[in-house]
Amino acid sequence: MKSVIVILAMFFAVVGLTQGRDASLSIEVIPTKRQIRVGEPFIFQLCYRFQEQQVSSKNGHVRQYFRHNAYLDIEHEKPSLSTIGYKLFPTDLRLKDGRGREYYRNFSCFYHPGEERLLFPVPGKYTIKVRGWKTSSERLDIHVKQASRLQQQALSLLSDPDDYIFLEAGDYEYKENHSEGIDHLRQVVDQCGDTLLGKWAAARLGIENSRELERKYRDGEKFWADYREGRLKEPLLDQARSNLSQAARLPDEFPIREEVLYELPKMEMIEGHYNKALSLLDELARKYPSGEYGRRAEKAKEQLLQVMEREAAPLAESRPRYTLLVVTLGILAGAAVILAVYLAKTHAARSK
Repeated sequence: MKSVIVILAMFFAVVGLTQGRDASLSIEVIPTKRQIRVGEPFIFQLCYRFQEQQVSSKNGHVRQYFRHNAYLDIEHEKPSLSTIGYKLFPTDLRLKDGRGREYYRNFSCFYHPGEERLLFPVPGKYTIKVRGWKTSSERLDIHVKQASRLQQQALSLLSDPDDYIFLEAGDYEYKENHSEGIDHLRQVVDQCGDTLLGKWAAARLGIENSRELERKYRDGEKFWADYREGRLKEPLLDQARSNLSQAARLPDEFPIREEVLYELPKMEMIEGHYNKALSLLDELARKYPSGEYGRRAEKAKEQLLQVMEREAAPLAESRPRYTLLVVTLGILAGAAVILAVYLAKTHAARSK
């Protein structure tokens, strides 16, 4: 009997330890805004702060990422509208302070796939917090207002739960719904493009367009050359550029915008808009320096500058010949003028 009691005491002590707050770690939820509308996602930055530096067990260097398991709790006065334990993906937080004590990631929470409803489905006050390993954030009140007419229309166009899964994750639970879901998102973009949901749908479609182009044209250089020389027409390129340009108007904190700023320069580059592509890559590197795509920006920029140099080289080689031609034509023109004046004077002298 004593053994059982000891074991139970140890068990509850461990449970108490794991559920209590850890003084070495704090979690903060930093919302983009604390007032949203039905039909808009709740966007926030999740920040983990440690007292001790987080280093890799393999090489002793500061960890660039911290893997977490965190859950979003949403409380509403109606229990049926509360959500407890909504798991946050992806699970890798990015280094924020450079010292290994602060990690963050932006999240967009919108849809509850298990209950096939929005996480914030009706107007009113919601209280949220994030639970992590042995600790949790402070509770925050989020105020949700009625959806606008266009937002209501956008929601009505997303008629299948798979539409929301594709919008958020870029994938479908049922692959046979893919083409129908693409059509639903296209309707949202066409009819409700100025809403946040419309720009989000444009982002997902633009990324899908870009990937379809890559699958369709495995030889990227040949495709580029054929398109630039007018030997190939590709409406998909125009769709990708249009959708991604619209998606670039999303708030900086919106997670998918980083990927948009990585894909859009490719479309601008194919069209020959090099300065625009460079500007987008600069913005990507500046605003998302530790992001998955932000870290690729410098390499993409180097490749673009090499292309610009190669294309500028033939023009530079032709400039001496061009200059010589201009000078020669100038000399000939000058000689012709002098000759004309001389002949005119000679004719005048003879007439006298």
